[in-house]
Amino acid sequence: MSRMPTGEGIDIWDLNSCANKLINQSCTLGARYLKDPTIRLQFSREVANYTKKILLQVEDGQKDLKQGMDALLKEYEYLIRQGKYIAQKGIGIAAGAGQVALGAGICGVSLGTLCLFASVPLVLHGANNIYENSAQLWTGDPSVQGPVRQAYQAVAKALGETEREGNLVYGTVDIGMSIYGASRWVLREDAWRLFRYIETDYIRAWKVTPPAAIITERAADAITIDGMHSEWKKE
Repeated sequence: MSRMPTGEGIDIWDLNSCANKLINQSCTLGARYLKDPTIRLQFSREVANYTKKILLQVEDGQKDLKQGMDALLKEYEYLIRQGKYIAQKGIGIAAGAGQVALGAGICGVSLGTLCLFASVPLVLHGANNIYENSAQLWTGDPSVQGPVRQAYQAVAKALGETEREGNLVYGTVDIGMSIYGASRWVLREDAWRLFRYIETDYIRAWKVTPPAAIITERAADAITIDGMHSEWKKE
């Protein structure tokens, strides 16, 4: 084996440790997001081959330790970003599906009285969130926008504002509907109607919502707020 080159503040153990972390991260992402075993194996193999290539380049003197470490860290950070991106889009899709289901449920329970003012906006926002997050995940393009968001932007422009204001209103409405969905009154499971339901027969929706659904919804709210913050900083 040829003599290893030296790098400032980095030794070969650091390099090997970074290589192992990169391979482990690829295995984690593959197991989490790639359901097809053949594709998952191919992905892990590609990362392993890339890691081996960098280590051989350092061993042969084509790169010094710092250059090898930089190359591995760059790939590792890329995988971390991709994992976060996929997770965010998955949360957006799940939250959108929840909005659609909630909107349809409210319309049915209210016997049509809340369809226009509560159900329709929820279903439209939910369908738009599903479309945007699915398209962004499929294409890798975070700028893909759904028709409902574009409608908000068009209204904002018609009022003399910009797309920025349309996006802020879209996000505000989305958050508002999330709050409404969690705080609305729903019948208790053990409610027993004798003549008519009374106040104690009802409970806030968030108290009977499965924890996983609450976590997903709050995570989606956090992502929406972060996006609104980014929009707000635009000039």
